[in-house]
Amino acid sequence: MPAATQESEVDDSDFPRERAKFYELIGHCITLYQGLEDYLPTVFAAAIGGPTDRAKAIFAPYRGLEAKLEGITAAVSGGDQGSRDRWERLRPLIRAASETRGKIAHASVLHRGGGHTVTLDEEKNVVSVRRTAKSRMELRKGRKGTELVWDNDKLFEEYGRIERARELSIGLVRRLTGQSVPPHLDDDPPASP
Repeated sequence: MPAATQESEVDDSDFPRERAKFYELIGHCITLYQGLEDYLPTVFAAAIGGPTDRAKAIFAPYRGLEAKLEGITAAVSGGDQGSRDRWERLRPLIRAASETRGKIAHASVLHRGGGHTVTLDEEKNVVSVRRTAKSRMELRKGRKGTELVWDNDKLFEEYGRIERARELSIGLVRRLTGQSVPPHLDDDPPASP
C-alpha cells in the first residue's frame, strides 16, 4: 500500500470577509446597472436637445430596454458622427449589462464548504480532520443545458463592465451637451499612425 500523502491544512479564517464581499458584489452589480438604466433619460435628453424636462417627458413612455435604446438611437441620429459612433459602441454594452444583471438577480447562491481530509486509525476511528481547500461562494444560473457560474472575481469583472458602460454614458452626455470629455469617460479608438 503506498504511503499516505500529507496534505497541509488550509487557513479559511478569511472566509467570512470573502462571503461578505461576494454579497456586496452582487448588490453592486444590480444597483449599478439600475443607475445606468436610470441614466438613459438623461442620455436621451442630451441627444434630443432642448429643455431637459420636455425631453424626459418625451422619453417617459418608452417601456422596456429595447424601446429605450431605440429611442436614444433615433435621438442620436441627428447628432454628429462621433456621437453616433460612440452610441453604437455603447448600446451593446448597456444591453449586455442588462442581460447579466437579470441573470445575477435570478441566480442561486451556493456555499462551497471547502475540502477536508479525514485520517482514520486501524479501527476506523477519526484521528484528525484537516481543511485542505478553502470555502468559497458561487452564484449559479442554469441556462439551456449549461450553467453560468460567478465567483468573487467574475462578479468584480462584471461590476467593472457595468461601471465602464456608466462612465461612457456620462461621457456621451458631456459630448452631446458640448462639454469636454475627460479621457476616462471616452472610448475614442486610438488614432492610426
